[in-house]
Amino acid sequence: MSVLSEWRREWTTEAHAHRQRLTKNALQRNLREDVQRRVTSSSVSSSIAVVDCCWSRGQCPCDTTPSVTTALAPYLFCALEDGVVCVINTSNFAKTYLFEDDSLHRREKERAGRKETTPQHDTQRDRLVAIDCFPLQQKPKREVTATKQVAGQPTVADSEVISLLCTVVDGFVCTFTIDAVTISRARSHSLKASNVCRAIKLPADTDLSDRGSWKTFSIRFSQQGSRIIVLATSTGPPTRNPTAFSNTAGSRAGLIYTTFLCVLKRQENDANGVYAVEKQWTKVLPPNGDTTTELLCVTWWDDEESVILVVWSDGTVCLMDVALSTIAQSVMFSSAEDLRPGRVVKAVASPPSFQGAPASRTSTSTPSAVSATVTSGTSNCSRPTGLLAVVVDENIIVQFAVHSSLHKNEPTSSEEPPLKTQKVESPSQGEMDSPTLTLEPGPQTHCSEDIPIGDIAIFDCLLPHTLCVLLESGALLILDGTTVEILYQRQLSRLFPSKVTRRATSGADGGSNDKRSGNSRECSFLLRPKDRPLTMCILEHNTAVILRAS
Repeated sequence: MSVLSEWRREWTTEAHAHRQRLTKNALQRNLREDVQRRVTSSSVSSSIAVVDCCWSRGQCPCDTTPSVTTALAPYLFCALEDGVVCVINTSNFAKTYLFEDDSLHRREKERAGRKETTPQHDTQRDRLVAIDCFPLQQKPKREVTATKQVAGQPTVADSEVISLLCTVVDGFVCTFTIDAVTISRARSHSLKASNVCRAIKLPADTDLSDRGSWKTFSIRFSQQGSRIIVLATSTGPPTRNPTAFSNTAGSRAGLIYTTFLCVLKRQENDANGVYAVEKQWTKVLPPNGDTTTELLCVTWWDDEESVILVVWSDGTVCLMDVALSTIAQSVMFSSAEDLRPGRVVKAVASPPSFQGAPASRTSTSTPSAVSATVTSGTSNCSRPTGLLAVVVDENIIVQFAVHSSLHKNEPTSSEEPPLKTQKVESPSQGEMDSPTLTLEPGPQTHCSEDIPIGDIAIFDCLLPHTLCVLLESGALLILDGTTVEILYQRQLSRLFPSKVTRRATSGADGGSNDKRSGNSRECSFLLRPKDRPLTMCILEHNTAVILRAS
């Protein structure tokens, strides 16, 4: 331990150590109380689960948008598997359900249809539910007749911040706006499905493989909200080839994964957040061509919102453009034996723009492994670093500094110091034209011993990157994203231990002994941190646990 402490003192700066102490104190002070509330309505079945959720600022860790108003800050948006969106005010835990009437009519229609037709194979299409939020500036509905002027500037703001939501409504990926006034009108305000903007229809069941089913679905706004990336993943039956099974403990070895992506673009000069299809649903294959490789993470990566970073379960990381073509790629592991599907089970990434975002309270004096830049003769050649954190073999957290070069060389700025421009040779034009991607592993990992990791997230808490880890046992860990040192830990009991899916075990023949049927579902176990005010939300099945200041 003394050697490790000495290494940390040598590797981290004094400013970083000071931020660590401040972060530990802030976490202990602000995460004292835990409050438990059921998300789903008492009038629906207890089997209805929460599939996805986001805070009013969305799920992007590099939020460069205007600050959310006080009225919207405590709201949590939850997407339920029956198509209802639950809006929770975490300050008083008042709940509002959107599309509730449409959900009731849909369930009645489905029950009537099941009586008239023969049972079909359940493709779990109701699992194609996700939600994300983007703070949108909009002119207030009530116009001010007279505005006082102070030194030529109006004293009344000419815009307000509302929430632009993107979720699945009646089989379509849709967008709609909502504000605090609309939510507070009634405890149950049922927004009609006809009042939303439909962008694109969900993939059809005909896109599934034989006896396949839908597995995951995700929606992500870009940093400035100009684009949305939508991911849909399906699984098929295991292959008959014994060599296709992975030896990774707990992985769904041998399953065939099919990945679909689409890109939506916001219409210019549109104040209501209307999005059109820029790239239709496209089947995306992993670089290795192995269909047992799953796409784990999709993140917008550049300031121009034209490049996304994707992470595959075999350890391959790629940069793709909005046409969904791979423009650069790298691998996490140097050994070919480690590059096997299922080795990586979870991934989360933070783009380079997070370091300089106004939302981040960090500035300079960050450790070189995370915030170092490659200095060149031009401002566009600087390579700000992103962060990638992955879960390997279900219980090991490994973080990587992600160096990417996307832009061409431009003339040197006159303000650049001359000595700085002479230290590094200018790269050739051909090298600058080709995007590059490099992964630099961190010097430290974290192992949760024999407890699998349920979810992982990145958020801002005085440090450049803070990792939030949720173990399957219910324990919550908060780690320094640079040194992977534990800053905070809290043991929380699982609320639905009987619903926790039994993990697949590897048989003697290398096959999977997982006996789950096509109709079974994994228990939702999600982690959503929020930095301002510091709050943690843990969602399990149909219940939310909020950790906040007492």
